[in-house]
Amino acid sequence: MDDLKFELLLIPTEVDCGNTTFNSPVNESDSNVEALACYIAGLEAAKCADEQERIVDTIKALKDGSNDQRDPSGCNLQTTTSTFEPFVKNIESFVQRINTETMLKRN
Repeated sequence: MDDLKFELLLIPTEVDCGNTTFNSPVNESDSNVEALACYIAGLEAAKCADEQERIVDTIKALKDGSNDQRDPSGCNLQTTTSTFEPFVKNIESFVQRINTETMLKRN
């Protein structure tokens, strides 16, 4: 499965500020995939929660090799940075797009 298809499977179908839910056809025993789905749900929630800065900090922590981080959706990310490396660039561009949309809405 290519990266784009994989990411589309993980996009949350329902977002509620403060209580992020997502519907994703992932294997629940694969904690890395589950953590990534949870992380993307947190990014999606930032559209209305306005917590982009905290999300960027979490991305940086993942890139720096930290683990056991708590992301904005409240999911515990106990995984290795290498799991996220193929997705970090896409996640960063997604955050940039959210920031741009937020700025446009404010103006």
